[in-house]
Amino acid sequence: MKRDEPSAEEQAARLSHRDRARLALRLIESLEPGNDEDVDGFWLDEAEQRLRKYDEGGTQARDAEDAIADIERQLTDDRAPSPGGGGGITSSCEVL
Repeated sequence: MKRDEPSAEEQAARLSHRDRARLALRLIESLEPGNDEDVDGFWLDEAEQRLRKYDEGGTQARDAEDAIADIERQLTDDRAPSPGGGGGITSSCEVL
């Protein structure tokens, strides 16, 4: 049987970086509405892990304004998705 319409994943892959990020956030928020206690605990664990890594010299601090500007540039970049799929943010930015 032939499909005439692209799948939801195919349609999402065609969105701009900003629209894909917005869609991802809305999908994540829809998974378990009202269960913020778990999220708070996960973020606390993540913050403590990042601080330990920084204290041990495993990462360097970065000016928040520079990191945010880099992220915004990547989100507004409407280039076609990369051949590897997705075309999402290609570098990580840690802000401590």
